[in-house]
Amino acid sequence: MPREPRPHLNVAIECDLFLDMWPMPVDMDNPKSNIEPKGSFALNGNHEMLSGGENYFNTVLAAFGQKKPFFCVENAHWRIIGLDTAYNGGRLKPDSPLDGISAQWNWLVDLLRTEKKPTIFLTHHQPVSAHQAEFNDSKPLRKDIEELLSMEGIGSDAIFGWFFGHEHRCALYLDSETKFNARLIGNGCIPHEVQKEKQSDPGMYTRCRFQQKGSSAKCEHGCTPFRDP
Repeated sequence: MPREPRPHLNVAIECDLFLDMWPMPVDMDNPKSNIEPKGSFALNGNHEMLSGGENYFNTVLAAFGQKKPFFCVENAHWRIIGLDTAYNGGRLKPDSPLDGISAQWNWLVDLLRTEKKPTIFLTHHQPVSAHQAEFNDSKPLRKDIEELLSMEGIGSDAIFGWFFGHEHRCALYLDSETKFNARLIGNGCIPHEVQKEKQSDPGMYTRCRFQQKGSSAKCEHGCTPFRDP
């Protein structure tokens, strides 16, 4: 009997995370069961914070053995950094030294100033968008990133790639039009409908590759394979 695939690393970046929806079955009476230690991570999202963040901070992080809502996994060649953009409403930079996300910001600055290597960010919120409303919403996050990359010892090329969700869409952005390789991998969600867009909004990114629902991909509320528009 073939074994079920068990990836070495599982990261949830989209909202509405429930342990009983995790890829591996979880015994809710023993939430740490079937969750690989140090191999599963969850990022904070806006829906978690709309409910006060209690389940995320008190249940999910504990079940995953994750000490903080941010993390870094790396090897000799790559670094993957997961960040909490939901605590401060889609931002990374704290409003003051007493802000709850100050520890994350200071940690991130120190980390990027150390050993230089290709770095990939994972966040719930989008830093860019092919849609005007979502692009405007992400302006504060882009401002934070511009300040981060302008800091001494970090540099404008510190972020190689960025995977994000929040929009409940799937899209690849043309790398030459963004400061990093941007990939929107948001999953579907009730009551959101399956994505129907085939192009970006007028005046936005001139080339963007969207998911399209096809005969080989009939997932009603989730990401479907990429197809050329």
